[in-house]
Amino acid sequence: MPNSMTGIGRSEASVQGMRLAWRLRSVNQRFLEMNLRLPDLFLDAEPRFRQRLRGHFARGSVEATLTMQQDGPSQVKMQLDRERLGQILAAEKNMRELDGSHRGELSMDRLLSWPGVLKELPVAWDSQQLEEIWHQADSLLESACEEMTQFRGREGAALAQGILERLHELEQLAQQIEADLPRVREILEKRLHEKLAQIAENPADPARMAQEVGYLLTKVDVSEELERLSIHIREMRDTLELSEPVGRRLDFLCQELNRESNTLCSKPQDPTISRIGVDMKVAIEKIREQVQNLE
Repeated sequence: MPNSMTGIGRSEASVQGMRLAWRLRSVNQRFLEMNLRLPDLFLDAEPRFRQRLRGHFARGSVEATLTMQQDGPSQVKMQLDRERLGQILAAEKNMRELDGSHRGELSMDRLLSWPGVLKELPVAWDSQQLEEIWHQADSLLESACEEMTQFRGREGAALAQGILERLHELEQLAQQIEADLPRVREILEKRLHEKLAQIAENPADPARMAQEVGYLLTKVDVSEELERLSIHIREMRDTLELSEPVGRRLDFLCQELNRESNTLCSKPQDPTISRIGVDMKVAIEKIREQVQNLE
């Protein structure tokens, strides 16, 4: 069964005191479109992550978000910017001298909260630790991809079942048209006899007569359209059994089904068959809507 293009996946784990978490989400898209949101630490690993996603998904708009949070005691180190602090204290002293104020000096809390006085130093990992973190992120992405693949598989199975039900409905409508053809032929034969009677009373050009007969006979012959419709339905059923991406192929077959239904509606010029043809078009449109969600 084919997969849907709609799905979600997630995975998370700890490494080197950090909590890594992937969140994947995919929606319909004609081609494969990947949008990655990564912490700065993983920007150089983006090509590796994209390759991982391409290995799992052929179509769809995939959004992959990696978050990194402190796990356990903080490893962040703070550094006091003495030069910045000195500038603030000097400025505060000058202000008191200029306005003759005898207010007290700035409190320690206010000084430390001043922008730039305390700087957060990034955690420094060596190349081995960094590779371990990247490897863990890559492994987690694989787990998230597998989870989303399973999700898309379940969605795809439900869509395939809906398509099969619509194909059965389409077959029944085609059978109704085929069963109604004798009545349509009888009506057209009656019209043909009336025209022949008029021609007998008022002899006309033999070529014109042959043209009229051929035109009326062609009107009722939809056997080829019904046969092609049946072939397309069988092809869609066989395609749904494949485990590879089949969305584009099914979309093409929907176009063929729609083409045959248009001919079946217009060729006999019978109101009953036209109504059945409208029902066929509705069923085909519902199939097309479901096919648009398949990978």
